[in-house]
Amino acid sequence: MKAVEKMISCILLACGFPISASSAQEAIPWCFPDTITKTSTANTGGIYLYTFDDRGNALVTEYLDTDRNGTQVPSQKIISTYNRFDLVDTSISYTWINGEYIAMARKISSYDARGNHIFLLNENNNGTDGWTPASRYTYTYNEHNLKTGALVETFANGNSGQWVYSEKADYTYDEKDRETSYEHYVWTGTEWTHFRSTFNQYENDLLVQESGKGMDAEGIFTDLWQISYTYNTQGKATRWLYLVYEDGAWINAYRRDFSYDDKGYDTAYISYEWNLFQTEEWDATVREHYTNRADGQREKVEHYTTIASTTDWILSVTLEYEYNESGRRTAFTRSDYRDDGEIIRYEFTLNENNDDIRAACYVKKGEDWIPTDQYNLEVQYHDGTEILYANSPAMHEIKVHYKSGVKTPLPDAANERRQEAPAFSIRIWPNPAREILHVEADEDGYFDIALFDMSGRKVESRRAVQRADFNVERHHGLYVLRVEKNGVVISRKVMIL
Repeated sequence: MKAVEKMISCILLACGFPISASSAQEAIPWCFPDTITKTSTANTGGIYLYTFDDRGNALVTEYLDTDRNGTQVPSQKIISTYNRFDLVDTSISYTWINGEYIAMARKISSYDARGNHIFLLNENNNGTDGWTPASRYTYTYNEHNLKTGALVETFANGNSGQWVYSEKADYTYDEKDRETSYEHYVWTGTEWTHFRSTFNQYENDLLVQESGKGMDAEGIFTDLWQISYTYNTQGKATRWLYLVYEDGAWINAYRRDFSYDDKGYDTAYISYEWNLFQTEEWDATVREHYTNRADGQREKVEHYTTIASTTDWILSVTLEYEYNESGRRTAFTRSDYRDDGEIIRYEFTLNENNDDIRAACYVKKGEDWIPTDQYNLEVQYHDGTEILYANSPAMHEIKVHYKSGVKTPLPDAANERRQEAPAFSIRIWPNPAREILHVEADEDGYFDIALFDMSGRKVESRRAVQRADFNVERHHGLYVLRVEKNGVVISRKVMIL
């Protein structure tokens, strides 16, 4: 306990906050962006503005569009209120229409005594006499505060004016509170019908198999897929194998093998696809080699692909990273050896806490670096958590300004709940994904979202409000999607084809 108190004191002093003997035990620092500006080479872009309370909760989130002349035009706004757990009680979304903000949607949440999210009501502005119910979510939990059920209902307008079942989900856990099954049902109008299910098996505290069931093309609920994992003595995944169920039999589909050094850092992987119609053998399709620093961070990534109908490997992309003395990346260069061989450089300016305050990208033309727009330009916190990802449209530059403060700890019940159980749900689609992966949470507020490959390497990350869209065209295989809000984490497996 004394070590923790000393660490908090050091953090507060480093941030310039005065402390006393009592505040060292009570005060918790927070630091979030209050202004984020993104700009393209055409001078278009946008600005995110955040207004916080003294606990770091975003009371107002606003987005302004910027046109070619630099004129800022209001676009969207969210106003939120919070409870004693720093969780959203009510949020109202507004859209700028004809010179004013018009309320469009409202979310109202309820929590139990320990901060578990037990109810969510979604309403729409009907434009005449106020709010009209749209949908509602009801959640149940076990004695360990793990979610055991979720029920979704929609409001039927017209003469009926009543709530109608839509879908529900049931969760089960083992004695170590690990999820063992997830079963999703849809309401047909007269009964609940299985839509999809996943089941997990563990050995020696490691996940060794996942399986999924769902509706096939003929509307029959049946086995669909299965993933098995192999580990080394360090507990690192050395292989995952993805099977599909067709015509009453399990068939090989995808596989990925991983290699590690003696420190446990991954050094390579190779992805395979099962050649069902010709050789009935594994065809290697993609591989990556990693050069790591002593601390395990990437120094260089080499991405290879195969030439069609051959086993020859072609170097397609390399990534080379630069770091400061604190181990934070300050730049990286992406060299594409396909087609025109474009070379893109990303540069980052950091503040004294090693948080990004500026990110910009350039393309090499001859001996010069020319500003360019890239969809994967991002800014991060010092721990690598993404703040903003350009996505679409692509951007040349992102700037961040931060606001800091201190707050007292949450009630003990809230802290305990956050260590044990999610207070929100997420929706992921499509899964498997090919080009775009959509992630949506059932409540407003900041969410930190990251995508990890099966070696544990983070390949995508961002901070979003309720929804995020990932371009996953350059990824292939099985990944883990991790969503975090207020210290609560939800993880889901995602297959990218």
